[in-house]
Amino acid sequence: TRELEGQVAQFIEDNGRKPTRVELWAMRQDIAAATRKPKSEDDLKPGELLEQWERRAVQGGVQPLASIPDDVARFARAHGPIAPVSAEARHRAIRIAVAEVQRQNSTWDTSQLLWELHRALPMLPADVDPVQYLHDAADEALTGVVPGANVVPLRPLPDVTDISALGLRESDGRSVHDDPGTDLYCTAEHLDTEAYLLRAAARRVRPAMTEDEAAAAIEGEGLSEDQAAAAKVMLSSDRAVLAFVAAAGTGKSHTMAVFSRAWERRTGARVIGLTLSTNASRVLATEGLTESHTIADFLGKIEGSSETRGHLPVRPGDVLVIDEATQVPTAEQAAIQVIADRCGARVIPVGDTEQLTSPEAGGMFGQIARDHGYVQVHEVRRFNEPWEGPASLRLRDGDQSVIADYKRHGRIRAEIG
Repeated sequence: TRELEGQVAQFIEDNGRKPTRVELWAMRQDIAAATRKPKSEDDLKPGELLEQWERRAVQGGVQPLASIPDDVARFARAHGPIAPVSAEARHRAIRIAVAEVQRQNSTWDTSQLLWELHRALPMLPADVDPVQYLHDAADEALTGVVPGANVVPLRPLPDVTDISALGLRESDGRSVHDDPGTDLYCTAEHLDTEAYLLRAAARRVRPAMTEDEAAAAIEGEGLSEDQAAAAKVMLSSDRAVLAFVAAAGTGKSHTMAVFSRAWERRTGARVIGLTLSTNASRVLATEGLTESHTIADFLGKIEGSSETRGHLPVRPGDVLVIDEATQVPTAEQAAIQVIADRCGARVIPVGDTEQLTSPEAGGMFGQIARDHGYVQVHEVRRFNEPWEGPASLRLRDGDQSVIADYKRHGRIRAEIG
C-alpha cells in the first residue's frame, strides 16, 4: 500500500492527473510481483525439489513419480511395439483430415491440413519421424493420389509461362517467384456446393404479386420508408433466392414479420423462419412470424450424428427465411436450398454482409448478395439518442474515428475483473 501511494503521487506529479482504474490495477500488479516473498521451492535444487514432490505424492495417496518409468516399461512389454500404419489406415486418416479441415474452412492452407492430420492419424512407431510423416501425408492429400480426398489448389495459380527449363524452382517444385505460405486449397465437392448455391440464386420464378398488390398488402403496417421498399420487393420479386441485407437495429425482424403476414394473406403459403439457435427462433416468433424453427430441427438432424430423420414439411409457394445467414455454414445452407428446390419453395437469406461469417465453412451469403443483388434497409431505429444510429453504422464500416464520438458521450468504460 505504501509503495502504491508513492507511485500514485509520482504519477500525478508527472502527468498532472490521477491514474485511471486500469493504470492503478497495472501499478498494483507490478508492485505485487516486485515485493512478494519468494516461494520456498524457488530456493531448492532440482534433486531436493523432486524429493519434495515425491513426499507430497505419497502423503496425498498419489502414485509415486519414481514408479512411472517402470509402469511405462511394463505397459510396453505387455502391448508390444506400435505397429506401422498401414496404407489403408493412412488413407482413411487423410480423408478424415481433408473432410474436417474443409468443414471448418471455406478455403484452407497446408498448416491447417497438417493439424487435422495430426489429430486423425493413429499413434506412430517410435522409429518414425512424426514431422516428416505428417508432411508426406499432406503431400499425398494435396496431390490427389488418395481416393476420396479430392483437393483443388486455388493458390498459387499455375505459371502462365513455362519456366521449368530455367530451373527457377524451390525444392518442393514451386516457382521462386511465389510468396511463401500463400498456398490455398479446397475440395472439389465444396466448390460444387458453392456453384450450386450460386446457380440457385440466379434462378427466376413467377412473381407472386405485382408491385401495386405488394404495396397494398403492407399498407398500414407501420413500416418506415426503406422497410416498406424492401418488403414490396420481396413480395413481388421473381427471384427464387433474394438476399435481404440489414445492419443491426434496422428492424429486419419487424420487416420480415410484416412480409410474412402479407405473404400468407395474399398467397395462402407459409413463411418459415430458420435460425441457428432456439433463442433466435423465439425472437422471430415474438416479432410475429407464425412459424420458426432452428435449422437443426428443420433439417431433422440427429444429435451426435451427421444423419437426419428427414426435414419438416415444405409446400410449393412457401418461403424459407434464413435468419443471420452470414453465420450459417455452407453445407447447411445448401441442404436448405435443396429442400426449397425440391419442394418449390423460395429462400430469403437475411443478414449483414459486414458481419463475421460462420465459424465453419461459410461466406455464401455475401457472395450471393454481390453476384445477384439484394434488398436492403439502412435506417437504424433501435437507439434512443440521435447520434447513436449513424455512429453504429460508421463502426460497422470500420471507421475508427467514430470511437471519439463514443468517448465524448461517455460510452467507453474500462472494467477490470
